[in-house]
Amino acid sequence: MFKTSDFPELSLFIKDTVDCFEKWNILMHYSRQPRAQENVFSLAQMTGRPEGSVKKAVDDLLMQGILYSGQEGGDELRLSTEKAPIFEKLKQGLDDKSARLRLLMVAVETIRTKGTKDKGDN
Repeated sequence: MFKTSDFPELSLFIKDTVDCFEKWNILMHYSRQPRAQENVFSLAQMTGRPEGSVKKAVDDLLMQGILYSGQEGGDELRLSTEKAPIFEKLKQGLDDKSARLRLLMVAVETIRTKGTKDKGDN
């Protein structure tokens, strides 16, 4: 059951993590299937996003410690066990209609804000 007190933590996690829809889609997938073992190609197919964009998002998520490669040199991607608690809260938030909408609004605003900053840097 979603606890409203978890919303600030989830909001901060989204603001720190999400800067594009590819990352949002990947987070949604792993929040629903935390034991999933994917690769860039399967994530691109699942999300309907371009493979190059998904690769960039995956690389960022690997650097942030949210995902890790299952084997040395392999392309198998798994959710970091350290992040499992926040993903459990995220799953619960996504199951609650009101919380899901609020979390999506945080993600869209973060993407919009970071996207505007990136365009200003060019």
